[in-house]
Amino acid sequence: MRSRVHYGWLIVAVCMMMIFGASLVSTGMSIGINALHRDYGMSGTETSAIITVCSAVAFISTCFADRFYKRLGLRNGMFVAVASGCVAFLIYTLADGTQYIYYIGSIFGGVTYGLGFMLPASLLMRRWFTTNRALALSICSSGSGLSIAIGSPILETIIENIGLNISFFIEAVFMAITAILILLLVKNDPSDIGLEPLGGKEIQSDTKEKKRFHLSHTTIILLMIAATFGGICGFPATSHFALNFSTAGLDDMTVALGISLFGVMLLISKLVFGEAVDRKGTLFATLLFGSFTVLGLFGGFMICNISENWLMFTSLMLMGIGYPVISLGYPNWTADFTSMDEYPINLKRLQMGYQFGIMAGSFLPGMIFDASGNYSWTYLMFSILMAASLVLVSIAYKSAKDFMPSG
Repeated sequence: MRSRVHYGWLIVAVCMMMIFGASLVSTGMSIGINALHRDYGMSGTETSAIITVCSAVAFISTCFADRFYKRLGLRNGMFVAVASGCVAFLIYTLADGTQYIYYIGSIFGGVTYGLGFMLPASLLMRRWFTTNRALALSICSSGSGLSIAIGSPILETIIENIGLNISFFIEAVFMAITAILILLLVKNDPSDIGLEPLGGKEIQSDTKEKKRFHLSHTTIILLMIAATFGGICGFPATSHFALNFSTAGLDDMTVALGISLFGVMLLISKLVFGEAVDRKGTLFATLLFGSFTVLGLFGGFMICNISENWLMFTSLMLMGIGYPVISLGYPNWTADFTSMDEYPINLKRLQMGYQFGIMAGSFLPGMIFDASGNYSWTYLMFSILMAASLVLVSIAYKSAKDFMPSG
């Protein structure tokens, strides 16, 4: 007797928890970094260095991700990635303001972000779904929105009333629970438990392959650069939200609520992004959602001139609507240009570009703050690079000659 709910949706739920945890390591650290700056007197460069170490390790981890998962399998590899995040938060708990200990913890956090974010989730969705893939991947990715929407105000409240170290310990417990659930519930392939992917097995045929864009050497370079620009505008931008708006004179708790709004909009928008990809195509969704991202980032720049709550909320709302294109864009670009067999290697290439962008952009906000006294100029740079990313993606799609529209 077949289950009424396909097991693949349980895989989606566990992947969503994994990405929730990976977002605590990355974007969720925006609240923690603000506390380190406020309570321990760390400079902008010192707090950005925590993000830089995490980003550098994430990039290096991504370079070896295919061999890592080939050797361990998706389930065991995901367990190691999430367990590393647990170790990171335990180290943060013990640091108690000692700067170099946070750098040690961020090494483990980088492993989590590099190996436990979109790459394993994307690979599992390709195996478990032949229909509704973009929607399933969007639900997985919505874990980051939940992390920000729920985590930001809760963590800020815990930090203000109990302490920063307790907030880190609670995050470590969550990562430990997620790691255990991965071991218990994740299956590498539907055939492991006698099932087929939702929608049936994917039949590779010449006709089906012709319905994909042609991936030339030039195209992969364009998409990698676009993913790199997206990475620069992703983690480095979101991890400095709290600092950007707090140093503009806004109240810390109000800023935390604004970041929570960003998370709520992100949660909803990721589901809509998946539907937009399935119904209107990846390029349409990329340009539409990317435009909102550009406007949101520009609002982050304008806060230095208009230090008002309404501008912060508007900026974060626009960012929340548009942000799915940053984390979900490159997996869907890969799917458009790549066959099932080539998907893992090309996804790795674009994720390397994405992670390199995060690494390259992570130290810039702190340096610009120490030089200018605010973070806002960084967000002007982010908005320009995001616009450039959209142009590059458009060129890549327009120059692809071997596409046959479906139907």
